[in-house]
Amino acid sequence: MTDQTENTPTVAVVPGRDGLTRFGLRAWAIVGIVVASVIIYVGLAALSGLVIPLTVAAVIGTLFVPFVDKLADHMPRKLAAGLVLVGLIVVGVGAIAVAVAGIVDQAPQIRSELSAGLEAARDWISGLGIDIGSGQSLADGAEDAAGATATGIGSALGSVFSSVGAFTAGTFVALFLLYYILADWSQFSTWLGSHLGAPADLGAGVVDDAT
Repeated sequence: MTDQTENTPTVAVVPGRDGLTRFGLRAWAIVGIVVASVIIYVGLAALSGLVIPLTVAAVIGTLFVPFVDKLADHMPRKLAAGLVLVGLIVVGVGAIAVAVAGIVDQAPQIRSELSAGLEAARDWISGLGIDIGSGQSLADGAEDAAGATATGIGSALGSVFSSVGAFTAGTFVALFLLYYILADWSQFSTWLGSHLGAPADLGAGVVDDAT
């Protein structure tokens, strides 16, 4: 009888092969995560004109939903959402106008008060034997620094909002989305609660508590 072991092929065992395989799989997994992250980042950057207004609208909408809920007890919800939206626009524009007008109207007084305060500080420091110049020169230097800072801030804002048109379009999109978030909040919260991996009622409660 022929010995069966003579025809059995010999399998070479490579030491560390399993460890090398696991290392290779982990390396490819890391590469996949990095590539996916880059794709997501590029996609969000390409859609930043929509993502940023949507984020702003979602945050503001979450804050003002209770006001819409109270008004909706006395009128149609869409009308209540429109009134809240108009109120937010009026308050926002009014606050900006008041702030700008106040700064412009009080500019001479601000300058004089700044100069007087710096002059008092100069007198106190001069009493210690240190000469730092007049309050007027310090005020001028502060104004120059403020102007340079304002220029830098303007440049930074210009880089974020590439143009006035883009900023205006983003604001319009945010207001458009905000209206529908306020008007259809119940549908949004129900949909979100049903996608939390929990029973619908529990998910809706979680969303309400978070709001």
